[in-house]
Amino acid sequence: MKIKEDGRISDEGSIEIRIDSGSNARSVAIALECDEFEQQKKKPTPSSIHNPEGPNVYWLFRNRLLFIQDFEALPEDELLLRIKHFVYQKEQEFERIKKEVDEFETRGRF
Repeated sequence: MKIKEDGRISDEGSIEIRIDSGSNARSVAIALECDEFEQQKKKPTPSSIHNPEGPNVYWLFRNRLLFIQDFEALPEDELLLRIKHFVYQKEQEFERIKKEVDEFETRGRF
């Protein structure tokens, strides 16, 4: 199984998705359903965003859009646990980086 963060959900409940690449690249804002937006704040939620690769390829959790591959063989409880772990780990990493940058700036090194 592979998880990749593909975007962030705005405070208004929309996701900006980049489509195509190179000179054809463009961004499209997609609004989430109200219940989908609220639910993803508390638990991993399958997204209503259509993907030709199959159902529930996109999941939402804690204002992140996650692209998940090769998860079909996992039991749902394990999938949900792995999604939570991925997001919590990203959040923890970001907090660590913020703390380190603050320490650098406080000491006047930069």
